[in-house]
Amino acid sequence: MTKQALLEKLEVKVGKTLRFINEVLFPRNDVNRDILDKYKVVLNNYLKSKNIDTLHQLKDLHYRPTPEGSQTDYTEGTGLAFDGKHTTLSDLLMEIEDLIVIIRKN
Repeated sequence: MTKQALLEKLEVKVGKTLRFINEVLFPRNDVNRDILDKYKVVLNNYLKSKNIDTLHQLKDLHYRPTPEGSQTDYTEGTGLAFDGKHTTLSDLLMEIEDLIVIIRKN
């Protein structure tokens, strides 16, 4: 796959992740909207700049410790229905991280 094709695939994955946050997670009452807003800012910054370095902040958000009893951001667990299958925010973020690694190797 060419680097351009990989970048286009990354843009689609970022867009899909934003849709998941906006359409599936944000309407729920049991989510941590503060952290979801932070994900949205990082993802939108990437879509505006097309600079994959902006996405390094996802890893910091994704692997942060979650305080006991805090509201979830659905990074773990069984997932929620989205695009015909069950997925978690973590699944989508891992797909983005994997693509970034491949792009950087090219």
